[in-house]
Amino acid sequence: MNTAVPVKQSKLLLFRNGLSTRHWLMVLLGASVAVGVTAQYSGDFSTFYRAGQALLAGTNPYSVSDYFNPLTVVVLLAPLALLPFEIAYRIHAGIAFALYCFALWRLSGRMLFAMLLAPFVWLTVYYGNLEYMVMLGAALPAVAGIWLVTVKPQIGLIIFVIMLFEMWRARRARQLWVLIPFAAMLVLSFALGMGRTPIAEAWNLSIWPLGLIPGAVLAVWAIVKRDRKLGLVAAPLLSPYLTPYSWGAIMPGTMRGKRSAVAIIVLGWVILLIWRLRAPVY
Repeated sequence: MNTAVPVKQSKLLLFRNGLSTRHWLMVLLGASVAVGVTAQYSGDFSTFYRAGQALLAGTNPYSVSDYFNPLTVVVLLAPLALLPFEIAYRIHAGIAFALYCFALWRLSGRMLFAMLLAPFVWLTVYYGNLEYMVMLGAALPAVAGIWLVTVKPQIGLIIFVIMLFEMWRARRARQLWVLIPFAAMLVLSFALGMGRTPIAEAWNLSIWPLGLIPGAVLAVWAIVKRDRKLGLVAAPLLSPYLTPYSWGAIMPGTMRGKRSAVAIIVLGWVILLIWRLRAPVY
């Protein structure tokens, strides 16, 4: 008996066990709800929540002392500031998990499960940070993703440049129109106070300036090859400040097989250990 999966049907399958896209989406939805319900710590999300409250109150979001991101972030998350904090945090945790997993699957397919063995996704979700937005942007077409990759320039900068080249080469004027409101948003962000950088904080696990040379080489190669995954590897090497979970950006470009996956998983837990020793109360 021929048990081969027909060609048309096989395109709907994510894994060899035969589960369809619909079934995997149901699994992802259930996992995201579970993550949201069980999430307990909100160290970073509280900053975005307070910045959203400031925006809704008509005041400068950068009056929140530890808010450093573009206005794009506070605009996207402001609706959550209308809710009680605990509810908003748990909703955000569930959404962050779902979108991060979707982005990693889009970028690296079956390596998703290996990536979940590293701590990066879980730290992002439970602390309530924004790495999932950058990864989602990297997995989307340039016209949609370019807004998202800049919410954390320390990991999305090279992807931004690659997307600019993609939009330029596409020669679609309507795509370039999205840069006008985007540029206006960035200019307004800097005008209101985004320029501050928390370089000296104990949580900063950047390898600056040691990563400049390899990072620059990788960045140029990524731009030349239009390789977004390589761009995600290059950007953290060039950044003077980096949260420990921002290192998760390197996963899609470095987990190419079992050995590299094990190496990155081990590296992730080493980064986590170093971070906890340096900033035990963060």
